[in-house]
Amino acid sequence: VFASSLAIGLILHWNSIILYLSPSLLYYFASCIPIWMDNYYSSSVRIVKAYSIPNSGGCTEMTIRVPTKTTTCGKYARISVPEMSNIWHPFTVFSLSEETTTIKILFRAYGPFTKRLSECLHPK
Repeated sequence: VFASSLAIGLILHWNSIILYLSPSLLYYFASCIPIWMDNYYSSSVRIVKAYSIPNSGGCTEMTIRVPTKTTTCGKYARISVPEMSNIWHPFTVFSLSEETTTIKILFRAYGPFTKRLSECLHPK
């Protein structure tokens, strides 16, 4: 009975339902398309080195090799780890090395994403 009344309601009020669902669908596709494109073109970066800084309250320094020089010190890099989360997370670039394709990011394991990232980089 419920399924048939739901189907009748959907048929009769389809224009209201489209107006109700379109912002949610737009937000979903706007947040997922960059991840799909990145996975399709596989222009990912590689972590060269990561180490925990002693007596820093859980800070980790991560050195990343990027394909081309895309940022400068003080800018931010958006990082996505599809195995952990489909959301891009911003990190501040704190140092550029002599190599033009290597950047360093310093972060503290504070939130859920950075805690999981730190655990993945430093397995116990």
